[in-house]
Amino acid sequence: MASRVPIRLWRLVFKQAKTHAASVIKDPEKLVRVIQEAIAKMEGHKGALNEILGDLKLIFRLLKGWINGDYREVSLETVILLVAAVIYFLMPIDAIVDAIPVIGYVDDIAVVGFVLASVKDEIDKFRQWEKSKQTGAIQGVGDLF
Repeated sequence: MASRVPIRLWRLVFKQAKTHAASVIKDPEKLVRVIQEAIAKMEGHKGALNEILGDLKLIFRLLKGWINGDYREVSLETVILLVAAVIYFLMPIDAIVDAIPVIGYVDDIAVVGFVLASVKDEIDKFRQWEKSKQTGAIQGVGDLF
């Protein structure tokens, strides 16, 4: 029974992040601020987040395209899930507190991986779109916003 506690906690916290994401996407300025915060956090913790740096950058690029109207071939549910993953990543106190050395980002890494896996088809379409744009693909995150 004790092993179910972290799963229940993760589900509860992610559900809260998803609810918050549904409201954040209605305000593009607020969404940009959330993404900018996440970029700053990612830049400040590159070592701990090495496993998902590319995934986070991919999420940021897709959301940038969605916000700007350049890329709309993505469902609203996928946008909500991606924003929820970003919000979860920003939460300092989630299923595993980020301040705990070594393991603090394990749940964040799992959440990002889970979300990307659950929307894989739409992520693949975005990657194809990016590839076809050649010049539209952003390598760094500094010039996202």
